[in-house]
Amino acid sequence: MATTIEVPVEVLRAFNHWIGFFQELWWGEVPLKMHERGLDESGSPQWHPEFSRWLFAEPAQRYDVVAHETADQRLRTTRAFRRLRRKAPREFDVLYLMVARKPPMGLREVSEALTARAIRNDKPERYNEEAVLMLAISGLDKTMRWW
Repeated sequence: MATTIEVPVEVLRAFNHWIGFFQELWWGEVPLKMHERGLDESGSPQWHPEFSRWLFAEPAQRYDVVAHETADQRLRTTRAFRRLRRKAPREFDVLYLMVARKPPMGLREVSEALTARAIRNDKPERYNEEAVLMLAISGLDKTMRWW
């Protein structure tokens, strides 16, 4: 018999807010690499996929603050995620797929991806959406404290 975990609405609201916050920091700044090595159909240098994605994104999807503030916040985010990777690798895996992956994954996609990886690597772990949510909330709490 499976038990369900009830998460307070305030926790879920905070979770959604902080996931969105970290996604904006992760993806909102201008990518550093503009061009690929090859040429496009017209003979011009080919844009890097990340730059092209940023360039053609809706203006509301771009993180629009002063460059030095963005750089500082991006550095803080990177450091917090690196620390999470060292201290809590499973929680890092969940948050990385939800924040840094483009397009970001939801709970179901993350649980399927982690379960598929566990099967592929002959590991006994199997993940459901509730387990992923608990790992995400725990990882987000740690990341917020370290940020």
